[in-house]
Amino acid sequence: MDVHLGLLSERLKRLLAGEEGTLPVAAKEHIQKLQSGIESISYSLQADYKVDLTRLLLQIDAEADISLSNLELILREIKYLVHESERAIDTFIMSNVQPNGDQSCSKELCDALMGLQSKFIDIKQQLQQVQPCYNFDFSAWMEEQKNKYLLHLQRENRVSFQDNAMEELLDQLIEGPPQLSVVAIIDSCGFDTTDFAAEAYNSNYVKSYFDCRAWVSFDANLGTLLDYILKTVMPHSALREITHKDFEHRKMALNDYLRNKRYLIVLEDVFTKDVWDYLGEALPDHQNGSRVLAMLACTDEIFSLCRLESGEMIHLDSVRAGPLRATYRERPFVFLYYGSKSLAENMRLTWFIQKRSLLFSVAELPQHLKLCCLYLSAFRDVFEISTRQLYQLWIAEGFIPDNSEKTAEEYLEQLISCRFVRVKKRGAGGKTKACYIPIFTRNMLAFVAQFVEFIHIVCYQIRENRSLEITKRLSIFEALINSDSWKHFDTFLRSFLHLTLDRSDRVSLEYCNAICKNFKFLVVLDLGTIVLEEYPTGINHLLLLKYLKLNIPSLKHLPSSLCNLLKLRTLGMPSSYIHHTPDDIWKMNELRHLNVGSITLPEHPG
Repeated sequence: MDVHLGLLSERLKRLLAGEEGTLPVAAKEHIQKLQSGIESISYSLQADYKVDLTRLLLQIDAEADISLSNLELILREIKYLVHESERAIDTFIMSNVQPNGDQSCSKELCDALMGLQSKFIDIKQQLQQVQPCYNFDFSAWMEEQKNKYLLHLQRENRVSFQDNAMEELLDQLIEGPPQLSVVAIIDSCGFDTTDFAAEAYNSNYVKSYFDCRAWVSFDANLGTLLDYILKTVMPHSALREITHKDFEHRKMALNDYLRNKRYLIVLEDVFTKDVWDYLGEALPDHQNGSRVLAMLACTDEIFSLCRLESGEMIHLDSVRAGPLRATYRERPFVFLYYGSKSLAENMRLTWFIQKRSLLFSVAELPQHLKLCCLYLSAFRDVFEISTRQLYQLWIAEGFIPDNSEKTAEEYLEQLISCRFVRVKKRGAGGKTKACYIPIFTRNMLAFVAQFVEFIHIVCYQIRENRSLEITKRLSIFEALINSDSWKHFDTFLRSFLHLTLDRSDRVSLEYCNAICKNFKFLVVLDLGTIVLEEYPTGINHLLLLKYLKLNIPSLKHLPSSLCNLLKLRTLGMPSSYIHHTPDDIWKMNELRHLNVGSITLPEHPG
């Protein structure tokens, strides 16, 4: 799968259309020839080598080392040529937008384009020497593999289809200990945990035993999760009284309402340490048999945090069918697993089936959806994503040919229909307002995106490897990393996203300015919720920036130097309340979105 070639082709089209600046006539001719050659290669790859590209992608999960085929070598060479092309174009455009740009860059661009054109011609000739594979039905093969393993696992997991499994679940919910406790159904390949839980939830036994029930899907925003429970269990009259109160008041209101009530809360999709730590404060325990019913994926972190009754950790390879009793922070947990194989073996088989199926689905996507889909891996799993933010990021990245949010919305709806994305919130008119990526899907997309060097994701620390030198996008999830690590990345990095969840994270101006100094060609800079004390002046040098998001609560005056970012389309400062804005803001002709707490704009000169 080669996403880089298609991206370069689209960028060359924008260059020729004048969307990224004025080109010298000589450079236009070379770009037209280069674009024509690239489109020819791209068409050939999709028309003649689609089966081969799918095969290569499916081999990502092979346990044994796979020797490089001729096609793989060609794809690797294409990747480096695309990188070389982007550097030449970025250098020229940066020179063009600078006040005292180097006029010699026009000649250098023409020379670079001529050399690249020659190299792409060589690639085309090499590709013609590779015999494509036409006679392989991947759809039939994937279905056969999936059915074979599912049939095998369903035979192995016979207990999951017997009546005593439901009896056991109901016993744990109704006949268990008086303390508030968690009953967790562990996902097992070939076994639908959601349907199983729903059958229990809707049974007459459960309805008559519990005073109130709530079924909620997981939300990374814990405040929203609280509101879902409140809306489900509380009468409207009581809910109206607390709707506009702050988080702590709403949490105490739920605790007070559930007092002396026997309740059941079902958490679908995922259950994490953060959720349970949070719910432990919001849900009262009056020793009356209240329960939380959770559906757990095999990969959930809660396994590593719980302790068996003996005090030992849970070893997944020793987990067999039947109830497994444990505790987390002195709260009882009962894990229900219905496979006859060990949990570790079930995880391996589940991963094998779902991974290959998802890899095949990704490979089958058309180019424009493939780009948007892989970009989702930049976000945390089950993280609530504003669709407005997502559309603006896609446009800034160049994934949307006409820069239209309507087109971006259509792309998202297609990804939702393919089940890569799930809807979290819809507006009154039915439009998707927020979405999230299921944990397994997000992990798989991250696996593919990093394999094809589309994006690099840092969870804890940077691990040096060669791919960092050509990867154009960086997404950071957790702790702030030392700015010395920037030396491992390409200075022509295109996107820098710092999507931490902790709103208390703060960084120095030196840290932010170091980002700007090292990566002058950034198009996207999103520092998420990280708190800045003041506006970093280093941003003024990011002249190619199209998307900028900063969290500066103390900012009251928009710096006049920011108005020199003439390519900026989106400016996000949701925690800033701007009282003074320079007149030059009206010179920012590309600016389309001002996402700020509030802003006072100067009178328009026209």
